[in-house]
Amino acid sequence: MLVNFTFSNFRSFRNVTDFSMIASKIQMDKESLISVPSNKHMKLLPLSVIYGGNASGKTNFVWALFTLKMGIVQGKFSFSPFLLDKKCYDVPTCFNLTILVDNKMWEYHISLLKGNVQRETLTQLSVRGEARMIFDRKPEEGFFVTDETLFGKDGGTACSFAQQFGKSVAAGIPLLTACETMDVPGLKPYTTRIVHWLSDTLKIAPAGADRKFIGLDLLNNQDAYSRALSAADTGIRKLVRTYVPLEQTGFSQEDIEKFRLSKLAALIPSSGHNYHLIKENGAVKAYKWGTQHADTEEDSVPTFPFEFESDGTLRFMDLLPILMEKQETESVYVIDELERSLHPNLTRFLIEHYLRMARRGQQHQLIFTTHDAMLLDQNLLRRDEFWVAERTLQNISQLIPFSDYSEVRKDKDLRKSYLQGRLGGVPDLQDFID
Repeated sequence: MLVNFTFSNFRSFRNVTDFSMIASKIQMDKESLISVPSNKHMKLLPLSVIYGGNASGKTNFVWALFTLKMGIVQGKFSFSPFLLDKKCYDVPTCFNLTILVDNKMWEYHISLLKGNVQRETLTQLSVRGEARMIFDRKPEEGFFVTDETLFGKDGGTACSFAQQFGKSVAAGIPLLTACETMDVPGLKPYTTRIVHWLSDTLKIAPAGADRKFIGLDLLNNQDAYSRALSAADTGIRKLVRTYVPLEQTGFSQEDIEKFRLSKLAALIPSSGHNYHLIKENGAVKAYKWGTQHADTEEDSVPTFPFEFESDGTLRFMDLLPILMEKQETESVYVIDELERSLHPNLTRFLIEHYLRMARRGQQHQLIFTTHDAMLLDQNLLRRDEFWVAERTLQNISQLIPFSDYSEVRKDKDLRKSYLQGRLGGVPDLQDFID
């Protein structure tokens, strides 16, 4: 679970920006909150929504999390610092992540300057605020420290190896990534937890990303997807898949071989294809997905390719994994413009259904940006689940919780206050009108 994310000097965000999923003390909808076994005084929010005008920074917040995720997964960071202040060109960009994994709290920090790691730390946090340092790395100083207690009483040699390994990692490569490719005694059990959380638990759909979540889940829940699409009044009766010879898919032999050797069981490429590549008894097979609509005039029902469906239908289908996940799996979904192409009633239904699952103990979190003012309803969401992205006169993005505004009270109409501009995050169009 995500506890806290802090970043600075990233795209339109110049200053230190803090985003928290820790619940406040308000009493509304306590049943949906996520318990923290290691800290009975802390509860986490299952959902947070970020409002804001165009170019306010909402998308850049999503990209900050996505950049951290892919930087660790791929072992290389690529991004822009804040460009409107030349002093920021020589200041590190910092990411600080606090997460709950295996009922323990972990804090990971990495600061980067011109592609190189300036400092990287991993710390295990405790209820009393004590911290157990797993490693502290400063490549520029040739400095690397680990907690020797990680290696046991007779682990001096292993600890020494870990320190030498840390010093040998290139400055542009995160230590988390390096530990995944090489078995470092004492360190890898800890670093793997963080890498797997970023790569598997954290699921991000930046703006314009299609079919980001749909994958093996569709194969395992074909009937459930069909029922959901029918219930959502899309006109679809069921989803069907049809075998397609590999030579007709357009995949190269190299791509197919890579997939065969990978750990993945199934894959839907995002480059305009609707194919599932599936491993069956060691062989790779391809299937194409389609839809069947009710046809009362004929016995046979034609199958339509996905590209015949509306953008809203495909968007809703892509979001269905959020509502289909099994309880034993933990996922943190981050979605830019959740409501894109969806009817407001369908967006609200998705949120309501998600919250019903949260009240039943489903261990998921959903963070999304939106312009949908219909969701600004204190009968639907808690006040501490609302944020606003705002751009200052210096074009610096900032992220502000609604709780910072005196306007936000239990008896207030949040939608009216927001649309009137009293909470920020709305475009100022007066100059255009004048």
